[in-house]
Amino acid sequence: MPGYFSFTVPRISEEEERAEREALSEEEKRAIHDDMYGNGPNDGVEETEEMKVSGPLLLREALESIASTDKLDYLEAMKRSPRVVEQECNPIAFLRSEDYDAWVSTEIGLDSLHSALKS
Repeated sequence: MPGYFSFTVPRISEEEERAEREALSEEEKRAIHDDMYGNGPNDGVEETEEMKVSGPLLLREALESIASTDKLDYLEAMKRSPRVVEQECNPIAFLRSEDYDAWVSTEIGLDSLHSALKS
């Protein structure tokens, strides 16, 4: 969730991050994009039609079970413009990016929304 800070993860500067991005090949950039947005292969998880139907339902259950205080950005966004949230937060993409783990997908989605609203 937003607000966590790791003391063990090395910090890199904006310059180092920019240099690392510039050093990536087009194939690496595409693979990273596909992995982040759930467009690529699912690391051994074979997607079925049942998963496509039940996955969003499990995602919704996970979201509903999270305390309101831990999803304030989501609730505010849904109050202001639910259509935009629905369009921008493709449940299948979040599920694919996390190998159909509804709990992790929900946390990633909430973190993404929080980051988007704060930038």
